[in-house]
Parts: sequence; C-alpha cells; structure tokens
Amino acid sequence: MIIQVPPDPGIIAPMVVAIVGFVTTGAVLIFRPLTKRLGDRLANSNQPPPPVLDPAELVSLRQALEETSARLERIEQRLDFTEKLLSTPRERGAPQIPPSTPPTPSGALPPRR
Repeated sequence: MIIQVPPDPGIIAPMVVAIVGFVTTGAVLIFRPLTKRLGDRLANSNQPPPPVLDPAELVSLRQALEETSARLERIEQRLDFTEKLLSTPRERGAPQIPPSTPPTPSGALPPRR
C-alpha cells in the first residue's frame, strides 16, 4: 500500500505560475493574428465601396493632371533661369549701387564725391 502525502505548496505554486504563463503566451501567439484579421474585416465592412469613375471623367482627370505637371515644369524652368540670372556677376558697364558710407559722428551729411 502506497501512502500519498499532499505535495508541498512551495513546489506547486511555481509550477502553476509557469503553466499559466506558457498557456497565456501560446494563446496570445495563436489568437492575436486571428483577432487582428477579424477586426480588420469588421472595420472594412462598414465602409462603402469606392465610387466607380466613368471613362470620360477619368480621361478629364488625367488631362488636368498632365496640364498641371506641364505648368509646374515651366515654373521650375523659370525659377532656374531666375536663380542663374541672379547668381551671375554683373557686367562692367551695368550701373551698380555704390556701397553705403557710414554716417558722420556729428550727424552732418558726408561730402559729395
């Protein structure tokens, strides 16, 4: 005859914590992708389908986009030209603004040259 002694509670508690931890981790790893897909499907089911564009409207939208793109390209070219024009040194014959002279301490105007 075998006499069974109740197990020590100091041994059972860590085993129960470890088993619960493993089961919880496994459940999260298995069910998280499933619940994410279910949530995405439910979120998308409430949205109306995207409107269907008729071919004429689609052609007009493409044409407007091409016109806007061409206009933007022309503006970029003009901007590049203006930047080049402003960055080149002025010709010798072109009038230039003389450098400003500091005011005299007495407040009188400086003599003319």
